[in-house]
Amino acid sequence: MSLFEISAEVRIIIKGILIGIAVVTLLWLTFLGGRALYRALQPPKPLLPGVGFGKLPTPVVSNANLSAVAVELDNPGGTLPSFPAQLEVYPIPEPVGKVNSLDLAAQKASQLGVAGGSKQLSPTSYRWQDPKLPAESVTIDIITGNYVYKYDWLIDPSAIAKTFSRPVEEAAKTQARGFFNQGFESGNDIKKGEATATYIKLSGKNATKVSSPSEANALEVNVFREKVKGTYDITSFNPSKSLINAIVVAEGNKKVLLGNFTHWLVDFNAGSTYPLRSASEAFADLKASKAYIVSGKIDNLDTIKVIDIRLAYLETETYSAYLQPIYIISADAFAGRQKASFVAYLPAVSETYLTSQP
Repeated sequence: MSLFEISAEVRIIIKGILIGIAVVTLLWLTFLGGRALYRALQPPKPLLPGVGFGKLPTPVVSNANLSAVAVELDNPGGTLPSFPAQLEVYPIPEPVGKVNSLDLAAQKASQLGVAGGSKQLSPTSYRWQDPKLPAESVTIDIITGNYVYKYDWLIDPSAIAKTFSRPVEEAAKTQARGFFNQGFESGNDIKKGEATATYIKLSGKNATKVSSPSEANALEVNVFREKVKGTYDITSFNPSKSLINAIVVAEGNKKVLLGNFTHWLVDFNAGSTYPLRSASEAFADLKASKAYIVSGKIDNLDTIKVIDIRLAYLETETYSAYLQPIYIISADAFAGRQKASFVAYLPAVSETYLTSQP
């Protein structure tokens, strides 16, 4: 075969390949165009909420009476935010005691550095206190594992004798995290959550917030749980305070003077979606006195100017069967010239799927 004949065959082969590529490309573009047209004419049906737990207990009971109060929107842009149409609710299995629950609690007391025997305070609550160190004690619920540790600075005033010569917020957060992480596992979402540290002045039984380290003899540290879906805070009835919090001091053998630990084992793998009321419905519910006022409930209240509405999950000090979403409404409250910071909670789940308030 001559060179000319070989060259002609190569050209034919290349031409065939190019035609094949063009046909495949045309078919692919036709498929994409057809699929886009089908989706435009037949949009996917929205996922229906699962509502797998039936009707839920109302997470907050209204304590508001705003019938004579002007409720206004005063946020940037003057419009209500948009939120998902549905969100997961998560079950919290009820804690169950074990045969060795008291032994496990005694181990926890030892891990926290408290020696000595226990004293029963209630059917499930026990206190450990070292008779040689009466300032130190820990009270543990042997069923839930929740506890309160205390080193009483009224008994030992030397524990709060020193102030801070430099900023120590990060060191205090590390100290508190280390304290609460002793023997604590369960996926440990407090390792991944945020923490805040606030300087305080302890004097007797009083704790006063101060602005600088040199004025303070302690810090209040709040350790929050990891956000749900990386977006929604888990909050308590005090939006600035976690159910896991500590008072930390500068120096001495006992750097943690108070440790409150309430942590429920939420089953985040067994959630079920529920429809949510919209921001406009939440705003209307606030006007209709269906909210639980957390702060800013001042006498002769006449005006509430709402500056923010957001979604969060509510965790309570006492056991609740579900971790539910709520709306947190932040506002400025006015009574004549008097002004207060106003915070109110509202259930976020549609009223249809909540039991009636008592």
